[in-house]
Amino acid sequence: MRDKYKECIARHNLYSILREIHEGKKRNVYCAAGFKAISIDIDGYIYPCHRFVGDKEFCMGDVSTNVFEHDVIYNQLYKIPEKCKYCICQSICSGGCMHDNLLLMKNINIPAECNCKLQKVLTEQALKIYISLTDIDKKYLFGEESCYGG
Repeated sequence: MRDKYKECIARHNLYSILREIHEGKKRNVYCAAGFKAISIDIDGYIYPCHRFVGDKEFCMGDVSTNVFEHDVIYNQLYKIPEKCKYCICQSICSGGCMHDNLLLMKNINIPAECNCKLQKVLTEQALKIYISLTDIDKKYLFGEESCYGG
């Protein structure tokens, strides 16, 4: 069962990367944490995402006092980590999950090497798959045309 679960995750990640390659979009931030999404704990404290809840260092405000310090995370979002500047995955990964970085590296702006290795393998595989796709494959895969002919 564990292998099936891992296979599903890998396929989802590969599809997401394939879609980003196809759309030609550059990802400026890895996720919406503190930018397009926030989490509020049961006491009304505001955090950049659910994974930061309870960590007062990343508390962005309090709904009861109507205080919201967006800058706690926002100023960090567009900083490209030094080790990412020339990485093949930079436009897809943008440094990865800030919370993963915090847990593994004790700094939200330093990507963990294990995550970098995984992202590089996924990106390389996605690129190999993408260049092998025909135009018809791309239409079906990315929803530009129904794969059922209608």
